[in-house]
Amino acid sequence: MKAWQPLLAFLILGSTFGGVALATHAVHWGFNEGQAPLPIPDDAPLAADCGECHEEQHAGWAKSRHKAAWTNDLMLAGYAVETQDFCIHCHAPAPRQKAEIAANRDFYLSLNPRSDIKVGTVTKRPEPHARDGVDCAACHVRDGVVLATEKTFGAPHPVRESAELTDGTLCIGCHDFRMPTFEDGQFRLSNTMMQATGSEWRAWQAAGGKQSCVDCHMARGDHNVWGVHDRKRLRRSIRTSTRRTAEHRILSLQTTGVGHHLPSGDLFRHLTVEAEVDGTWQTLAWIGRTFSVEHTPSGPRKSLMDDTSLRPGEVREVALPRRGPWRVVWHDGSAHDELRGLLDPTAIVYTVAEGK
Repeated sequence: MKAWQPLLAFLILGSTFGGVALATHAVHWGFNEGQAPLPIPDDAPLAADCGECHEEQHAGWAKSRHKAAWTNDLMLAGYAVETQDFCIHCHAPAPRQKAEIAANRDFYLSLNPRSDIKVGTVTKRPEPHARDGVDCAACHVRDGVVLATEKTFGAPHPVRESAELTDGTLCIGCHDFRMPTFEDGQFRLSNTMMQATGSEWRAWQAAGGKQSCVDCHMARGDHNVWGVHDRKRLRRSIRTSTRRTAEHRILSLQTTGVGHHLPSGDLFRHLTVEAEVDGTWQTLAWIGRTFSVEHTPSGPRKSLMDDTSLRPGEVREVALPRRGPWRVVWHDGSAHDELRGLLDPTAIVYTVAEGK
């Protein structure tokens, strides 16, 4: 029997979680726009503990980007360049996770080529909690109880039915937030959205869209929570066709089965439409968001300049040369990410559609 199991059994009869009285305030959903960790107690069960009973859900989560939220290469490269608590609060949102990462701050700084701390001079301490990223507790543990999509009887822990797990409220908490900025060293939130997937989805719903985040990304309860990192599904989400005019070929792009913009989420994601001209690939169109960056003593300040992301139902046309191959390329990061040398280019840049 795990150490936490007697505690959970006690919760059915008592009213404490780890010896602390259950809170009476409302359920906390999002990560408060990155301003603080989630209110998850240090003695909340680990994902491995949950997996002893919820094997199928655990297996799906173990393959998900939620599991790799803190450990994926793109995240670590970004954190090495900007070591802000704001990043931790989303990608490893529990207080116990933040404590582990804070203890390794010098290690992460050493990964930055511009840092005074050189790679190999700092040993990374174990991060057993942080390595689970957005784990079971991040979504299912609030106010000392386990949240579920329906009432459950006979569970070895208290359960509360929560509609927010299926109507998109939970997802929006972490996928709709403002850009952080720093003034005189003080953290604040600007009026520029850093991620707006939730707002984009709400706009799609207002226009007649029927599905929720869970309907698409967790169909049949799949805790893999697929997204753009599932390359096969990403390719299926972009429909292309070509037609000829007197002077050009016209490439038409349209999303299919997507209830928000594409790209969406991370601000550096974008698509390029490219064609080979005289043996050289040239970029004909750039699809995504562009930001202006003002460098201040307190850090960079970003403002949205343009958003050319594909909207649901929109058809975007790009003129191609009459002959030669073309391709649509997905970029997980910015040009800086691709040139900085911290990441494998083939892992963050790949073709999602092509033709001749």
